[in-house]
Amino acid sequence: MDFIGKSEIKELMLRRSDICVSIFLPTHRAGKEIEQDPIRLDNLLRRAEKELTSRGTRSPVARDLLAPAYDLARDGYFTRHQSDGLAIFASPDFLRYYQTPIHFAETLSIRRRFYLRPLITMLNAGNRFYVLAVSRKAVRFLQCSEFGVSEIELEGVPKNMQEALGYDDLEARLLFRTVPQASNNKGVPMFHGHGGGAEADKEFLMNYFHRLRAGLHQYLKDEKAPLVFAGVDYLFPFFKQANIYSNIMSEPIEGNPDILPAEALHLQALELVRPYLDHEIMDAIRRYEDTSCNGQCTDRLERILRGAFEGRIDTLLVDTNAQKWGRFDQGSGRVEIHHTPSVEDEDLIDLATVETFLTGGAVFPLETERMPGSAEVSAIFRY
Repeated sequence: MDFIGKSEIKELMLRRSDICVSIFLPTHRAGKEIEQDPIRLDNLLRRAEKELTSRGTRSPVARDLLAPAYDLARDGYFTRHQSDGLAIFASPDFLRYYQTPIHFAETLSIRRRFYLRPLITMLNAGNRFYVLAVSRKAVRFLQCSEFGVSEIELEGVPKNMQEALGYDDLEARLLFRTVPQASNNKGVPMFHGHGGGAEADKEFLMNYFHRLRAGLHQYLKDEKAPLVFAGVDYLFPFFKQANIYSNIMSEPIEGNPDILPAEALHLQALELVRPYLDHEIMDAIRRYEDTSCNGQCTDRLERILRGAFEGRIDTLLVDTNAQKWGRFDQGSGRVEIHHTPSVEDEDLIDLATVETFLTGGAVFPLETERMPGSAEVSAIFRY
């Protein structure tokens, strides 16, 4: 599985079991490092198996639980799918794995719920974006972060115009040329073809994008992150008119996207969305600083955890480098911090992040130097 959106993350957050194995692995796109990726995954899985048996899980049970993940290390998955990171989540009768545009630190966690802190950079619009590259011959969907890109293998989405509309001879059905305008030197499409003229051909293109909208709904239905369109200029108006998504960047990447690799599309899109991303983050920090004296915000972990479980947190600012291991009693609101985590402990910052996300709050992961004040986690309350 490749695409990891909000609905997929929510499913992982809600799952509980006596055994929840979470594995994060940095992966590579080229060079000799690709050959080392399956070896490192195999080593992580052996560590997980050893830890499970040391906790009382029977060896055959541990082996069966991790068997599908072992297969990834041995069936050529890493040579077929190059990205920046791999996240694996396994529990009895459950397995999910995702390529991500995030270069993870190598991590293994075995708890009663999945450990999701490494994914928090994908939880809100301030840290990720999408690129939809469309031509008559191909449709590509990219999931991006500031630091990397993953090309998603789309399911249920037409791969091209011919598959979407079922015409055998596209060149005969839709012919076009672009005529430059003197005022701005931009081209405008002039259509000519068989069976209806320009209006029929415009309808043909609209049908194409409506088919794309139907297929992409499963990927974008819960999303708010910005999306950049990549394609020749005459397609962009049809794309916008089809209403595929609510947060489309006003400026597209113009030209034939078929000739550009994912990395090139990512870099061009990043330039377009960077002002948007920076604004989202800076606005969250400013709001925290503006409300710091009126009781609407806090950096006390016990108040944050209570507020998260009560659904009162509007915005959570999280230090991506921080962890707080311990326990939280929801009934009493009591927090215990342990410098050395036990098997029953959990990362309390991760817990606050999960509960904030599940109750509709925005989560903004920040580098340590960007956090307001000296706290590792800060919150703005709704009320």
